[in-house]
Parts: sequence; structure tokens; C-alpha cells
Amino acid sequence: MTTPHAPRRRMKAVGATGLSAALALTLGVPATFSAAHAQSPQQVEGSTASASGDAASRISPGLQKAEGQITVYVQFKGKGAYEQTQSAAVLARKEAPANRQAQVQAIAAQVQSQAQSVAAASGSKLMYTTHNAMRGAAITGDAAQIRALAERPDVERISPIIAKERMNSGSEIDTKTLATWTRENTGYTGKGVKIAVVDSGVDYTHADLVAPVRWIRT
Repeated sequence: MTTPHAPRRRMKAVGATGLSAALALTLGVPATFSAAHAQSPQQVEGSTASASGDAASRISPGLQKAEGQITVYVQFKGKGAYEQTQSAAVLARKEAPANRQAQVQAIAAQVQSQAQSVAAASGSKLMYTTHNAMRGAAITGDAAQIRALAERPDVERISPIIAKERMNSGSEIDTKTLATWTRENTGYTGKGVKIAVVDSGVDYTHADLVAPVRWIRT
């Protein structure tokens, strides 16, 4: 789950099984648990009172010499809410996920607090947070100040978030479809084949469609 703070592109996909399990955490009757039981950054598994090891090792190589404004994902120490609140049997897919709504909400609140803290410490803008699969936050700010966050005892890793654009220009190269059909001499060329594209519709407010929509309206 994520807590949005500003419009953003979806950066990654979650497997159907993991997503279903994560959603299950928010369903049913909450178990007894109060936010007071949420761990502080110093109590998160793997944390210490002071930064241990080489802080530079927590920074992705691509960020070591970055300058100016950058967008990164700051991973916090500790297990994600799903792994922390579910039993070994559930994690092994031998049992259905148990309702742990209250615990998950407490973890989410803790992550939110940590996210606001790292954003303030680095003078960055908080984009969103995650807590179910991984504890962390996406922030945008000055590279040097963001690198300094690696000294924090609750920071596990700082990785760059790189904007991606969907494209299929290299799909034939990746799948080797043409070479396979030629080698196997299947005789299938696609000639005479009808293809139906079933879609839920077009988002006419998408930035890439602004110009065409204006043209249509005139």
C-alpha cells in the first residue's frame, strides 16, 4: 500500500499473490493492537542507536556523485507490514492471511513519521510512502542532502527513481519471435488474421493526449 502525497507515476508492479495478501491485511475485524506498540526508528529490526558500517554502502552507486535535484526511494530498516504481522505458515502459503489491520495501521503511521522526518532533514519533498512489502518513502530534493540521510540509523538503502516510458520497439529483439517463426518454418505470417483489442477505454485527460483532444474539440 502507498500513501500518496503528490501525483506520480506508478513505478513498479506487484505480483497478484503479493497484492492479494497485502489487501487481505486491511479486511476483517481489527485485532487488538494500539499505535503505542509501533516501533520507533531506533527499535526497528536491524537498527542501532547510531549508524553502523559504512554509510556510503547504503547509497546506490548511481547516486554517489549525483548533483542537483534528484528523486529517490529511501528504504527504512525493518520488515514490511505483511512479513512482520503474518505467521510463518502464512508466509509459506500454507494458511490464509490473518487480519492484522491495527498492526498494519500502526506500522504505516510509523513509516509516515519516518518519511516526514527524512524529508524535513534533507529539505526534500515527500512524494509517497510504502509499508506493506517494504518500509520506505520516495522524496525529491538536493542530492547532497539526500546522501546525508545514509547516516541515519533507520535508513537501509537509498536508490534512484528513474522515470520510465512504455515502449515496445525492442520487443521482437527480446522475444526473438521473427527468428523463431522463420527457423521453425511454421508458415504463419499473420495474413488474414483478425485481431480484436478489448480495452476499458482511453483516458482523454492523459498528458500525452492533450494535443489530440484539443484538436478534436475544435
